[in-house]
Amino acid sequence: MVLLKEPDYPPTFFLRRWLQHLPEISPLQLMISEPTRKQRPQTSKTGYQPALKA
Repeated sequence: MVLLKEPDYPPTFFLRRWLQHLPEISPLQLMISEPTRKQRPQTSKTGYQPALKA
């Protein structure tokens, strides 16, 4: 597949992009987008993410 030729992006990137085109599974999109945001230390530095990590 073409997606496998893009090592620069994490697998979750393609999952989120793919889910954005499928609005019928928005709950799945939330379950995937939330954990990926928690994995980014940059967002936690803003001050509103640490509460979600607890």
